[in-house]
Amino acid sequence: MATSSDVTVSTGVSETTSPPRSVGDVSTTPRVLTPIQEQDASDAASATSRDDSDGDSDGTTVPDDVVNFHADSDMMVRVTHEGTVTQFMVVSSSVATASPVWRSMLYGNNARTRTGKGLWIMNIDAEPKALSTLFNIIHYKFHELPAELSLDDLFELTLLTYRYECTNLVYPWGYKWTVKFATYVGEEGHFENCHKAIWIAWELGDTKLFRDMIDALIISSKVDSSGNLVNTSGKPLKDMVLPDGIFDLISATRAATIDKILAAIETSMTALTTGSRQPGVKYCKLGKNERECEAMLLGSAIPALIGHGLYPVPAASNFSESIAQLQDRIYSVKYFAFHGPEWMPHMTHEHCSLGLRESVQKCLEEMPVPLQDHHVSHLEKQAAVSGILADFGAPENRTRVFKSGNTMVKDTWIDRGAKKSGKRSSPAARSSQSAQSGSPPTSARSHHSGDDADNEIVSNGKTAKTNKAVNGKMANADKVVDTKSAGA
Repeated sequence: MATSSDVTVSTGVSETTSPPRSVGDVSTTPRVLTPIQEQDASDAASATSRDDSDGDSDGTTVPDDVVNFHADSDMMVRVTHEGTVTQFMVVSSSVATASPVWRSMLYGNNARTRTGKGLWIMNIDAEPKALSTLFNIIHYKFHELPAELSLDDLFELTLLTYRYECTNLVYPWGYKWTVKFATYVGEEGHFENCHKAIWIAWELGDTKLFRDMIDALIISSKVDSSGNLVNTSGKPLKDMVLPDGIFDLISATRAATIDKILAAIETSMTALTTGSRQPGVKYCKLGKNERECEAMLLGSAIPALIGHGLYPVPAASNFSESIAQLQDRIYSVKYFAFHGPEWMPHMTHEHCSLGLRESVQKCLEEMPVPLQDHHVSHLEKQAAVSGILADFGAPENRTRVFKSGNTMVKDTWIDRGAKKSGKRSSPAARSSQSAQSGSPPTSARSHHSGDDADNEIVSNGKTAKTNKAVNGKMANADKVVDTKSAGA
């Protein structure tokens, strides 16, 4: 993954463009585009170009190892990634149109037209597969786009869309490429890569994925021997590409949650060792032989907690492991139940405990993900730009008004083959709108889907609501609309 962009654009006559404007960094990893020194004349001359022609691309010979995105390509992009150089041939005007950053690099702030001879060369430090995806979109080679993107591929792609301010390019594919990550929080190994999912969600505006992955990083991060907050793979969070303020949010929430869990252990142990407990707090669920039961609970819990380094209860600042590890250790504590002589089975103390497991569960359920207003507004804005709310091909409600004799009929149905071009409001927004209007959310409303159609008949200024079958079948209603909607 590139951490900076060193870019030069040159021609056979050593023309240099103005430097790109700053994109604005949201992480500790520098992502601002910076110019490098212009190529030497010998290096520029070695590039494939035409020296004596006024044309920009006609007659240019493209080497076999260069990926050419268009027959009229007039610029070579040299992509360096992990020591390997990949060369692309692109149309400079298309690239400039797709990204304001690239436009600034190519034409400068005054958007002057290019004059000069030879082939332009742009040097970029980036992941070539992700850049190739962008260039395929820019040059209308949609058939070359993958049906799905892996987490790593989508992560690299969103790094580029942010870096070059062209998130809008993925609009037709945003929903398609991100929908499979809706359940990523439940997949094995997601702790190792949740920081990548956080960035994807931030760039594309997926609020649910953003919250889920921040939650995952909070409970899985730990402190290493150097005092750095790291993920399960040992990678420091400070070296990850994260939105502004998210590192501090994760660190603070983790510390506060661990403090609450350890405080719950301290409360239970203090109550049983000193007798100082709040009124009404009981650890024996049976209500009989309580002293003996609690002594048995305490005796079985202390060795287990000592073995896990949890007794005496450490300060939260000294606990270096993750919340998930702390949860596992507490859940592993086993209690020995007190048994009286000749007791009936229903008089057992097997369900008595110190309540440590319940305390952990409550702390995790109440653990906040305190996003600030600017985080929420950014996610909403990006969702509209990226198209992740545009579920193309999903069923949608349709309404059509037509005249039948002297009667105006308003017909509402579900078009299961409709293609939506606009954005959908989020579930939270729909719930809020429904609450204001007094109507239930869309998902809670009943829709006809079989033989019934919902028709509103308007006649003589009066409106009557009626449910009736349209030509006996819903399919017939769809067919009628398809053939006559143009004239309605």
